[in-house]
Amino acid sequence: MDSQVNARILYEVIELVAANQEVSASLTDVSAYLLQQFAGQLAAVFLADQQRENLVLRLLVDRQGRRLPGGPLPRYPLQAQNLFTQTWISRIPAQGGNPFKQPPAGGEADLPAVLRQPECCWVFPLGDDSTSYGVLALFFPREAPLADGDSHLIAAVSRLLAIGIRNSELDDWAQKKIQRLQFLYDFNEAITSTMDRDRMLSIAIPACLQLLKTSAYVLRLADADSGRLRVERQSPELDAAEAGDPETARQAYRDRQPRLHADGRFPVYVCLPLLSQGKAIGTLEFFDPPGTIPRRQFNRQDLKLLMTIATQLGTALVRTTMYQRLAELNRENERRARRLTTINELENMLLAADDPDTLMKLILGAITSQRGFGFDRAMLFLLDRKRRRLCGRLAATKTDISFGRGDGWQGEEQTPAEYLEMIAGQLCQAAAATPDSLSRDLDNCRIPLQQPEQAIINDILERKKAVLIRVADPEAPRIPPPLSHLLTDQETIFLPLASKEETFGLLVVDNGISLAPIRQTEIPYLKMFVGAAALALDRALLNIQFDQALSMLHETQQKLEQSEKLAALGEMAAGIAHEIKNPLVSIGGFARRLYRQLPADSREKAYGQIIISEINRLEKIVKDVLTFSRGQAEPLEECDLNALVEEIADFFRKDLKQENIRLELQLAPELPPVECNRNQIKQVLINLIANSKQAIGSRPGGRIIVRSAREAGDQPRVRLEIEDNGGGINPELLHNIFNPFFTTKDDGTGLGLPISHKIVLNHQGSIKVKNKEAEGATFIIKLPVRQQKLQHITGSASEP
Repeated sequence: MDSQVNARILYEVIELVAANQEVSASLTDVSAYLLQQFAGQLAAVFLADQQRENLVLRLLVDRQGRRLPGGPLPRYPLQAQNLFTQTWISRIPAQGGNPFKQPPAGGEADLPAVLRQPECCWVFPLGDDSTSYGVLALFFPREAPLADGDSHLIAAVSRLLAIGIRNSELDDWAQKKIQRLQFLYDFNEAITSTMDRDRMLSIAIPACLQLLKTSAYVLRLADADSGRLRVERQSPELDAAEAGDPETARQAYRDRQPRLHADGRFPVYVCLPLLSQGKAIGTLEFFDPPGTIPRRQFNRQDLKLLMTIATQLGTALVRTTMYQRLAELNRENERRARRLTTINELENMLLAADDPDTLMKLILGAITSQRGFGFDRAMLFLLDRKRRRLCGRLAATKTDISFGRGDGWQGEEQTPAEYLEMIAGQLCQAAAATPDSLSRDLDNCRIPLQQPEQAIINDILERKKAVLIRVADPEAPRIPPPLSHLLTDQETIFLPLASKEETFGLLVVDNGISLAPIRQTEIPYLKMFVGAAALALDRALLNIQFDQALSMLHETQQKLEQSEKLAALGEMAAGIAHEIKNPLVSIGGFARRLYRQLPADSREKAYGQIIISEINRLEKIVKDVLTFSRGQAEPLEECDLNALVEEIADFFRKDLKQENIRLELQLAPELPPVECNRNQIKQVLINLIANSKQAIGSRPGGRIIVRSAREAGDQPRVRLEIEDNGGGINPELLHNIFNPFFTTKDDGTGLGLPISHKIVLNHQGSIKVKNKEAEGATFIIKLPVRQQKLQHITGSASEP
């Protein structure tokens, strides 16, 4: 083309550039105009990304000026060797074949088909003297479409387009700079307009969300003691799984540098360290939640603005926090004086109590009462050392107990004992008012300490140190079931109830009803009170243990004396009975022979009958003595106690009916079989029913009830009860009923109950009597379902 044509083209290009305010419109119009003037087919504009690392296809235009869909945007790393990147680097126009005939190395393989149709391509740099912005590629249907003068003209046009791109970027930069400065001014004015921290944050955070064009945030502040970041507040629509990126927040806090990234989880993410006087106090995260479409991408040019915002916000947080802390200190000094007075009152009240149950109710009542610590709930778990577990013992919820009428720890008209009795009664009522669901769940709560997941509970008990755990905090120690089932997501205080030498249990305190936060300042006072409560409980338990030890020592001494007597008596009785048995058998045999030979109506026949009756009585005594003294080893077998009871009932039913005594059977269904010696247990039941029959005698309305039941536990047992209404046992004689040869009957041997007692003990069971004087007595037998370590029952087992 001649110079006039070139001048016209340049003039019209300048007109097109000047007529459009948006650079994209200028690029479209100029590209279409060049295609029309030089018989081109397509025009493509590749611009460098913000990081100046890749060339990206931004515009694809045909000669009619229509923007064609580009499909996946080809992206060319600047290190790649191709026509586009070489032109961008060298800033010299270049001609070649269509690079899109074959999938370009480093680019997208799935390109629009229209890009593969042209045969030739001219590439012109879009740049000025200082900066390269990209390249303009013109595609032609034939090779060598342009003369040298044409390429120089298009290169000049490309330079004009680069100037437009530069001016557009400068204009955008200026506008953003003005907007940022205005934002920083307004932001600083807003956050310094109030001394209330919550109000300041409610102004600052929405402003930041609007500026950064993100939809979610998480504010984390560093704990003053541990330095750990904790979530102070977050977008209400977020759940725990979407609450930011804790690890990135820790890195930004530690390095005092912002973090920008976009990954598979968060399409857009920025984490700002909140700074005050160069020290990090927390982090503020802004991001788009998973699954949303990002509304903007952050670049490194945004860092200066973001750090300025973080410094302003951090300074404002410190300022408002200091102001609120000073106000809180004044209130805290007043609370401290009242709290110390209250603790002194509560400690005096504990010292006046000596019963552990009353003490535990006083402890829980003091923690939950308004005059005490005012927590919503308190739960007490006692330590079962034998089974290495915590057992739920008692719970209390917030009450309105005021602890007296005056400022002192008691009313002026009450003695300490009267005051303690009044408060204990009120606390018992408060415990009774605890919701049934909480009491039921606590009663069923057993926490095995030997399991690994109970590590936090073991650590609290072993270190004897109170711990505050924010249950909902993902960084907090996990509270395992069944304890976690009793808690809410709120803060919970775990306090070991322990003296210097011994740990008694665990106190769990929270505000699980009102969900109010726990004041950190309350914890030292609570620990002080619980320490005093543990000492009081230790003293009460020691007193009980001392009394029990004395009682046990006295009982053991009596049993030892009794055992020595029984042992000597047993040996003597066995020897005498053995010596008497043989001659008595001979006497009995000859007496019966003589008796049969005497005339029926003679006086000697009557005398012989008396002699034989007394011989039978002596033989029974000798037999019972030998049974009690030695016994015989007999094998065990499975026995259905219900069937055995029914068999014995059939044996007694006729005699009892004649005596007008009603026999009732209350047998539990599906009673497990018992491993025992059937004949010996049968003898026990016969002895007890016969005793009940004799106790009732001729009383009107006589009744004997035999019950069976199953007892669950670590060692399952079967319980048998024989109850009568025969007037009961004289309490003065009750302690002797299992002693041999003790009897209140004229014709008794005093061996029925001792033999029964011994048989039950040899079966590893127990036999006790529940006596109601003037009403009746109930004998209770408990037998294990399966014997332990014994294959046979021997009659030589020692008495307890």
